[in-house]
Amino acid sequence: MPDSAVSKSVFLPTIRLTMPRHASLATLPVFVKKPVLSRPRGQVAASHAQSGFTLLELLVALIVFAVMSAVAYSGLNQIFAVRERIEAENRKWRELTLVLGRMEEDIAQAVSRPVRDSFGTLRAPLLGHPQLVGTDDANLSLVRMGAGGSTGVAADLTRVGYRLREGRLELLLWPALDLPPRTGPNVHVLLNDIKAFELAFLNEQGVWENKWEPADNKALPRAVQWVLTLSGGEKVRRLVALP
Repeated sequence: MPDSAVSKSVFLPTIRLTMPRHASLATLPVFVKKPVLSRPRGQVAASHAQSGFTLLELLVALIVFAVMSAVAYSGLNQIFAVRERIEAENRKWRELTLVLGRMEEDIAQAVSRPVRDSFGTLRAPLLGHPQLVGTDDANLSLVRMGAGGSTGVAADLTRVGYRLREGRLELLLWPALDLPPRTGPNVHVLLNDIKAFELAFLNEQGVWENKWEPADNKALPRAVQWVLTLSGGEKVRRLVALP
């Protein structure tokens, strides 16, 4: 047989599997592919909804905190404003009490000693006018006993006055009882925001008059009453009897 007619044979290696004597098919490991579990669509949506609700709660908490902070701040401002108003009212009435005390003391210490103004005119020791005329005029002016005692000498006497000008209650202090020419009083503001200053004088007949200017330039009224009307409408009334 020719060489070309002879088919070439191919030899493949033989693989022989051997199994241990004590092994069986039941003991061989079995590789099982576990199925991939997927969450239902409802659970996925619920999970997203739960995370969104938590964010909403945070926003609500922030809004509530902001509102509570604003309310607390407004409350503190109101407390401070009320406290300032109370302090202002206390200060106003404290100052008013001091002024009223001084006026009562001045009137109670009034004495009958005529004075001369800067023009040399003899004037009564106590004068009361509802209206002001000159820049040195007072609604109430009087000569009072000084701190030196009750001797009645000029060194112990002082001339004082009170007037209402442009909403201010002013105190007038004259440097002397008998004034030299071109001499006026020193003016001090006692109270602000005064609406009215009303005076009344009790004469010897027991009749109240709104003006006091005796003809003899010596007589004193039996009593002096005055009413201060504050800008808020409050009225303060005082009455002082003269000796």
